[in-house]
Amino acid sequence: MRRTLDMQTTSPEATEAIAYVLGQCASVGDIVRLHGELGAGKTAFTRGLAAGLGHDSRVVSSPTFVVVNRYDPTPSHPGAIPLVHVDAYRLSGDEELDTLGWDRVVDDLAVVAIEWPQRIEGRLA
Repeated sequence: MRRTLDMQTTSPEATEAIAYVLGQCASVGDIVRLHGELGAGKTAFTRGLAAGLGHDSRVVSSPTFVVVNRYDPTPSHPGAIPLVHVDAYRLSGDEELDTLGWDRVVDDLAVVAIEWPQRIEGRLA
């Protein structure tokens, strides 16, 4: 079931706080589509989501140039739910996803947060 939540916050801290709560409710296999202009707070949201999933949010960075970052449980955060953070901004379309191992990204073993999902919408249906 696809659900939509539109929100506007006034600071990165507020964005992270809301995402933290959502992360506590998330389950493996969930895909979070993050829309917004450059600088809207999509990565800040992902930091909060990561914290809610049990990760150290300080390790979360924008995958703009690497496209995909994966955060797995660590010895200091063994109960964390895996998180895959995708930034599709630089992708020209769905066909590039195969070179990234897209099937492994959406393997239902992690929560997936996607910045600029409209660039790959055909593969998210």
